[in-house]
Amino acid sequence: VVTPVRSVTATTLEAIWPVLVVAAATLAILIPVGTLATARLARRLGAVEKHVARIAAGQFGERLVTAPSNGMTSPDDIDRLVDGVNHLSLALSELRQNLVAGERQRLLGQLAAGFAHELRNAVTGAKLAIDLHRRRCGSGSSG
Repeated sequence: VVTPVRSVTATTLEAIWPVLVVAAATLAILIPVGTLATARLARRLGAVEKHVARIAAGQFGERLVTAPSNGMTSPDDIDRLVDGVNHLSLALSELRQNLVAGERQRLLGQLAAGFAHELRNAVTGAKLAIDLHRRRCGSGSSG
């Protein structure tokens, strides 16, 4: 079948223009929506990253507050990550408190042992002095 070139071009354009319009409209909608969603996720991940950096710097026990859930959506992966990081922070805080308390008790025990040793040395010296005095003064006095 022989058709004029102009007719083939016009027919082709008439066939593809609705597809091109739908594709352009879809891109016009998806690009801003995708950009907003990506920016939101990047902000949330940035907040988690800063919180982890604070934990690494020794600021334990702080909680990263997530955006309140409206009850209609289930927690996503980032929410679960935040919960895990918060749990880690609280656990590290408790471990630090236990470590500090244990160290204080250990130092107090060492200090008490040192005092007891010094007191025992003083009492032993006094007892020896009293025994020596008794020997020198005679055994005639009873005690």
